[in-house]
Amino acid sequence: MITSLDQVTESRLTWPEKQPRTAYRSYGPFKTEVQKATSEIENELPRWGIKQWIISRNNQRIFAGDPGVAVWWNHPPKKPGGAVELRVLACDRYDSVAKNLHAIYLTLDAMRALNRWGAYTLEQAIEGAKLALPAPEGADTIDWRAVFGDVPAGLAAIDALAVVNGRYRRKAAEANGDDGELRRLNLAVELARKELAP
Repeated sequence: MITSLDQVTESRLTWPEKQPRTAYRSYGPFKTEVQKATSEIENELPRWGIKQWIISRNNQRIFAGDPGVAVWWNHPPKKPGGAVELRVLACDRYDSVAKNLHAIYLTLDAMRALNRWGAYTLEQAIEGAKLALPAPEGADTIDWRAVFGDVPAGLAAIDALAVVNGRYRRKAAEANGDDGELRRLNLAVELARKELAP
């Protein structure tokens, strides 16, 4: 598991281990280029007080078919003298690196806007970028089917995985920040992915 920024690589995608990959990518509404979208992110992060970050994606030709992007950064401490926390936003929803970069920029910009409008603090807005929580006690006894339900019989592995990922996202949203429940869901989805991986 990635625990520090020095474990992240810029030229080969370092994807957050607990975040599901998108099964079906879309064309997307964005018209942008990699250089422009990268500059947008690099201009946005300092507005958050972030000084250290890495934009991770596949620059090597052998991995060129994967358009995923992950932006990792050291988030400033909540209190003076507090610990810096590693954070990540990752996107592979769209069919190109440029579009996924732009989606991350738009997410960062929207989260900062929430803070400006006053209903959310910056810390509340960035809560979703925290790294996935460790597995709960007794993790070896979890049955992912009991958590997410069975998938319809006869589905291809990739389709079954998409069903489980959708249920995981819904249940994670319903957990409303409950650490214990999120740990349980993270473990269950990881076990499902291992079993259903094509």
